[in-house]
Amino acid sequence: MAGSHDYTDLIAYPVKERLRTRRRNLWIEAFSYKGSVTFQVLPSVVILVIWATIIAVINNYTTVQVILPQSLITLLSVVLGLLVTFRSSQAYERYSEGRKTWAAITSQLRNMTRLYVTGLTVNPSEAGSGAITKAYKLQVAFIYSLKHYLRAEHDPEQWHDMSDVMDVVPLPKQTHLLHLVRTTSNIATTVHLGPIKIPTAVLHKHQNGGNDVDGATNGAANGAVAGKEDHIKVFPPRMPFRILLALSKHIASCFDKKLMTLGPFTNGSDALISSIIDGCTTLERIATTPIPPAYSIHLKQILLVYCAFLPIQLTKDLGWWMILVVGLVSYCLLGIEMIAQQLEMPFGYYPNDLPLDLYCGVLKDELQRLIASHK
Repeated sequence: MAGSHDYTDLIAYPVKERLRTRRRNLWIEAFSYKGSVTFQVLPSVVILVIWATIIAVINNYTTVQVILPQSLITLLSVVLGLLVTFRSSQAYERYSEGRKTWAAITSQLRNMTRLYVTGLTVNPSEAGSGAITKAYKLQVAFIYSLKHYLRAEHDPEQWHDMSDVMDVVPLPKQTHLLHLVRTTSNIATTVHLGPIKIPTAVLHKHQNGGNDVDGATNGAANGAVAGKEDHIKVFPPRMPFRILLALSKHIASCFDKKLMTLGPFTNGSDALISSIIDGCTTLERIATTPIPPAYSIHLKQILLVYCAFLPIQLTKDLGWWMILVVGLVSYCLLGIEMIAQQLEMPFGYYPNDLPLDLYCGVLKDELQRLIASHK
């Protein structure tokens, strides 16, 4: 099919790639910047190092002695350790649950393909072949629309990877892929997921490539162009669920037209669609349930207090070496918090997020090869 990519090498993925990663040299991986949060935490670390330098200068070149006993470090360390541990475990749990749920949806789509291909090829016909192609397109449209839905990408220009299957997507009569819908209100009424933070490099990449991703950066307000603009381009909300409904109707229609004569295959496909909807709801829950603001704010406050008081307590024993120690400790603690921030919403664009584009491409190629072998 036009526009598809060959992911054959990548399908040999998890075991081969993980074995290769495990053999990486310790020093190479320790100084690798790709996927690291170094650049995200570096500004905060620099500020704290400057603060530590100011404390060292005051204590060494003035008569003022800014010194506190180290008992405060011990007290704060216990509380901070508990908070950071809980924060990291909760963030990775969301990341892991997102991956498990996506894998379950992938498995269910594979099983559904097996069912409808088998059911529609018992009595081969041209109509049955066309029905297989339509079901395949609906599956591909669903998995890509789910990716866009989780990323709050509601601008049709961001859906270019679905261009070859848009002919089967159930769009309302008043909406089309490139149709301009007039709005009479300055308030966006479409319900959106998000917001999702987009790295600057990724944002520029999409903009230079002609793909406007600004609609994903500011949540609901960017789903429609508010203000003086009186025309907007939007997709209807809950697109993945609309496509699943169309897929369910298509399989039922195949059974009604006697293209699929085996009832268990139809019932099995319907059960799989129900399971897929459950999985989508789980992914939606992960994407729309942030860490409570009070917890996140309190953790950051304790982190800053701990790092700010660290030089005051270490300067007496470590002298100028205290600046290096403060920089290293700040980098470690702030890095853990930054990693947790990225993992708690695993459907975005950061290197540490789930590679949804790869997952969608691999599944599309796999399903395409499967139906092609039965035609």
